Amino acid sequence: MSLAVIIALLAVVVLGVGGRWLAAQRARLPWIALALVHVGWLALFAGKLVALPVTTGFDAKHHLAYVEHLRRERVLPLPTDGWSTYHPPLYYAAVALLEEAAGADPRAHAVVTKLPSFAAGLASVWVAFGLARTLLLGRPELVAVAILFTGVLPLQAYTAAYVSNEPLHAALFGVATIT
Repeated sequence: MSLAVIIALLAVVVLGVGGRWLAAQRARLPWIALALVHVGWLALFAGKLVALPVTTGFDAKHHLAYVEHLRRERVLPLPTDGWSTYHPPLYYAAVALLEEAAGADPRAHAVVTKLPSFAAGLASVWVAFGLARTLLLGRPELVAVAILFTGVLPLQAYTAAYVSNEPLHAALFGVATIT
């Protein structure tokens, strides 16, 4: 037997055993999916997203200027003070507070500056979880699919990687839809 055939047979056995185990875990499927998404996102954040410069992204420099204004002046900017200063201040205040807490370490700054966007991206996965559980009562396999789908959406991962207020807006809008 060739190596390819052995690998294919092993894959079939693993998929069969894994499928049988998942079928026995039907009620836990949404939680398993949620755990998988969290592990994947945390690995992505730790391995790749932290390494991206904080200025990467469409208007990251303007978002950072807003945060810097809050840190330096300790007052909200006027909507006419800059490119992004007309945005609601919640995201920027959170980033400014985290940066203040991080101190002078540039590596810590890179992490905490991106943390609100990352956390808001994961919050959208939790919103999908809550919404799917509400709409798909008694269908845990479909709830798990909704979680996995939301967790691997390219736009979710893309926007959560950068300094941007959009993931927070999406998460808050999602929360508003399920309440």
